[in-house]
Amino acid sequence: MPTLQLELKKLENLSFDDEESEKPNGRTMLPHAFKPTNNVSRETFNYIKTNPNCTRAALGEAMEKKGFKKGSVISLATQFIRQGMVKNVNHGLFVTQDEYTPIKAPAKTFKHKKPSKDVLPPPQKKVAKATAPSTSTIYISGVNTQSAKELLASMSIIQAREVYDELKKIFGS
Repeated sequence: MPTLQLELKKLENLSFDDEESEKPNGRTMLPHAFKPTNNVSRETFNYIKTNPNCTRAALGEAMEKKGFKKGSVISLATQFIRQGMVKNVNHGLFVTQDEYTPIKAPAKTFKHKKPSKDVLPPPQKKVAKATAPSTSTIYISGVNTQSAKELLASMSIIQAREVYDELKKIFGS
C-alpha cells in the first residue's frame, strides 16, 4: 500500500500542457473573473459625467447593474453635491469639473476642553446636620386628645424632624 507522501510526490511532478504559459516565477496564475476596480466614487462620477441630467434614483439603478450598491451610489451623489463636484438642477445631476477628485472629509479635531466655569454649579456650603440626642423620646397617649397642630407645637424642632422622617419611611415620598 503506497504511503500518502509518495502519492503527493507523484502529483507534484504531474504537469499539463497549458501550465507552462501561466507560470511566471513558477506560480500558477488564476484567470481574473472581473476587472479589478474598487473605486465606486470614480465610477459614479464618470457615470454622471457621461450621462448628464440623470436622477439619483436612475444613477443608483444603473450602477447597481454594474455591481455597486445602490445606497452607496446615491449617498456618493449627495456627497458630490455637497463638495461642489456635481450640481443638482431640477433633480438632474450635472458635473461641474472635468476630472474626479477624491472627496475631502472634514478635518475633525478632538481637543479636550476644560469645562467652563459658567457650567459648573457654585460650590455649596456644608451645613452641619442637627441631630437630637438618642434619649429624646416622644410619648403619645393611646387616646387622641390633641390635634396635629397642638402636638407639633408641644415638640421641639428636632423632635418634629424625627417624626417627619419616621412618617416618610412609613408613607414614602
